[in-house]
Amino acid sequence: ARAMGVGADDLRRVEGAILWGLHSSAQSGHTYLGRNEILPTVEDLITAHHLVALTRGEAKPVFLEALRNLIARKALIHDPKAGLYAPSLYHYERKSAEILANLLVPSKLDVDLQPFFAEYERATKITLSDAQRQAVQCLTENRVLVLTGLPGTGKTTAIRVLVRAFEAAKVDFALMAP
Repeated sequence: ARAMGVGADDLRRVEGAILWGLHSSAQSGHTYLGRNEILPTVEDLITAHHLVALTRGEAKPVFLEALRNLIARKALIHDPKAGLYAPSLYHYERKSAEILANLLVPSKLDVDLQPFFAEYERATKITLSDAQRQAVQCLTENRVLVLTGLPGTGKTTAIRVLVRAFEAAKVDFALMAP
């Protein structure tokens, strides 16, 4: 960047760090970063890679200006309910939600859940959380379930339970992940 005349304190470098932070986050499976997550992510990138000649304390006002510029240029989308998105990921997520919403037709999976849960827990020696039980209950009543959560919150276990429930009911199913 310096060879192209972009100085170490140039605002475009901070803008680039913000976009890089979102891209790095997307590589880890996140479609957006919460507004409170992006500043620490960018500060870490700036510090680790010496991207900008700013200290952590100096970075925040410059960061906010860069963020406003990116949003104004539509290089980022700010969703007040979620956070900051790369435009393509925002549109993909919204289109996916629209498609899923069209599938939201009630259906009933014929599985008696209490004995099913008891047998699953006995066979796997895993105690299911209320949220995991609720996910299975939700999918027995609807055709679509969007399962989200932080690492270690039990998403994979919930999916295993759902697969077993579908197999027990002899129902064809498909799983989708980003």
